[in-house]
Amino acid sequence: MRMALVKKEISELFYPGLIALAVLLFQVGLLTHWSFLTRVPLFSLFKIHLGELASVPFQDGRMHTGLALVGGALLACMAFWQTLAAERQGTFPFLLHLPFSRIELFLTKMIAAMGVYFPVLLAPVLVYGWWASVPGHHPSPFDWSMLDRPFWLIFSLPILYFTWMIIYLLQGINFGMRLLPLITATFLMFVCFDFSLWWLWRFLLIVLAEVGLILVICNLAEERDF
Repeated sequence: MRMALVKKEISELFYPGLIALAVLLFQVGLLTHWSFLTRVPLFSLFKIHLGELASVPFQDGRMHTGLALVGGALLACMAFWQTLAAERQGTFPFLLHLPFSRIELFLTKMIAAMGVYFPVLLAPVLVYGWWASVPGHHPSPFDWSMLDRPFWLIFSLPILYFTWMIIYLLQGINFGMRLLPLITATFLMFVCFDFSLWWLWRFLLIVLAEVGLILVICNLAEERDF
């Protein structure tokens, strides 16, 4: 029964994940100068030259920006689909009558979302890393340790997903006040991404933040009137 629910959740999130993956791979294509991209009319239309897109892999922030924007949008979309969309479609009454608790239900939803999110964001980073590691592809030096910044970003972005879930589960509060946790979470995510922190402190901060948010979600799921 639980595996069936996991498959259901993943299947519903498959197409948003596929779109996000396509966008990120297109960005990788721009950064790696894939030959087929030179034939896209978009370049001549906007007078974009591939030389202007040249960059030092993982050091100029372009990959990080794409990951943050696409990853943040994907997480918001998944949280919306698993909560507001499910409520409007009337699936919550059915799900709540399945033979497991509300906490198990929401934990399953979160596991399914992370099961889509991590492969979608990690795959383009690894493809870009592989391209950068091959001699002759670019004139700048490369080491696999340069992937630490995108990895830390990918690891910390789920804070936004868990916060969107909390915003949905909050009741009796106007929408403006419900957005306050999102502002706090965004600030916390940038703190977690601060490279002035020792890597162990950063890791512990991210884990504690995400575990804390998951506990809040579980508590709200138990109390909310669906």
